[in-house]
Amino acid sequence: MRLIMVRHGETTEQHKNIMQGQINPSLNENGTKQAEKLAKNLINENIDRIYCSTLKRCRETIQPYLKLKDTPIIYTSKLMERNYGIFDGKPAKNFKDYLKENDLIGNFDFKLPKGESFTELQDRVYNYLKNKILKNQGNILVVTHNSVHIAICLYILNKTTKAYDEFHIGTTGLSEFNIEEKRTEIIKLNSTEHLS
Repeated sequence: MRLIMVRHGETTEQHKNIMQGQINPSLNENGTKQAEKLAKNLINENIDRIYCSTLKRCRETIQPYLKLKDTPIIYTSKLMERNYGIFDGKPAKNFKDYLKENDLIGNFDFKLPKGESFTELQDRVYNYLKNKILKNQGNILVVTHNSVHIAICLYILNKTTKAYDEFHIGTTGLSEFNIEEKRTEIIKLNSTEHLS
């Protein structure tokens, strides 16, 4: 199978360095333009099925493509961004300061107050990936968020959370893999060429 993943387009909160987590903002003007460029880029990919986060920024990112192609799509909360709990909707600086002050940088098992740990996100995403997404044949598109995109890359490439910082996915960043029974080929990681 061929797995294509894309992160949602830009939002005002993201532009202002606000932790979005599971809050539900819309794309901003730039994010809408990114989604339109993404649609033009994906139009010739022969996508058989789409799996998309239920959050608005992902739904709006794939909407221009869906206007051009009638592709089956499944919306699922399993692909939602990490729940950052008390930090959802707050400046990213608050989250980073909290991690430093509590010596939690690199601790992926720590559950955020009223939120989830990265390990819990991995469990949620991996179960859905193994039981639903990877059961498909053909060309599959996943529309999701930075943390989920990274978690899937770690799984597909058989890497641990120690490799987390090797990845950062830009807005509408595309990653693509050819996945065979005994071999995975990286076609692209975090490509934003379509935005040029």
